[in-house]
Amino acid sequence: MVQRRDEPPRRVPVAPRWVPFDVDAGDRRGLRALLLPSVANGGLAFARVWRGLRATQQGVLAAVADDPGALLSRPVLHDHGLRRGGGTSTALRALVDAGLVVRDDGRATRHRVVDPLLAVWLRGGRQWPG
Repeated sequence: MVQRRDEPPRRVPVAPRWVPFDVDAGDRRGLRALLLPSVANGGLAFARVWRGLRATQQGVLAAVADDPGALLSRPVLHDHGLRRGGGTSTALRALVDAGLVVRDDGRATRHRVVDPLLAVWLRGGRQWPG
């Protein structure tokens, strides 16, 4: 999304406050510098969440983040080290119950990761793309 020069600056949410900025190269660098510590700390928090999950839950969470196709399809199960059966469904229910995943019929897996930064971290191989 591009902001025209005649528009007022957009406000971008940065916990716990709002920071106004104009969308141009200089402000993006400043915003990146502002967000980097939060992103780095988020990576540590995401790693803790990841380590607290069982292997099947990790595979399901990664598959939902990737959104490559139907969750129980053979290619998705194979690519994420999952097996067809109750374990995958049980892991999905546990992730929903934990608030990490929600139902989203508009996506191929019919679910999505609640935290979009967690999804980016997962798609980046459990590190920040860079």
